[in-house]
Amino acid sequence: GVQLNRMCGSGQQAINFASAGVLAGDYEVAIGCGVEMMGTVQMGSDTDLFNKEPTEFKKTFPYKLIHQGVSAELMAEKYGVKRPECDAYAAQSHEKAAAAIA
Repeated sequence: GVQLNRMCGSGQQAINFASAGVLAGDYEVAIGCGVEMMGTVQMGSDTDLFNKEPTEFKKTFPYKLIHQGVSAELMAEKYGVKRPECDAYAAQSHEKAAAAIA
């Protein structure tokens, strides 16, 4: 087993590990999953950054903290990704998943 901490990406990273193992021939079957506990565990609890005074924290934290939705909008704007393209890709992904399950 493996324990990892990739914050909101932990479940996705676990799936990446599992699928890489299957593709490499290391496993016939693998389970990759994650559980997020952001409502229980304070953000940054695995670092001492949050134990500092707010002004000191802002000086030492390497990134500007913004909401994930705002981050997604900024990336879409930067890379020219349009909402209809995202919706079409999502719909195609769901169709493939439904076909795989059937």
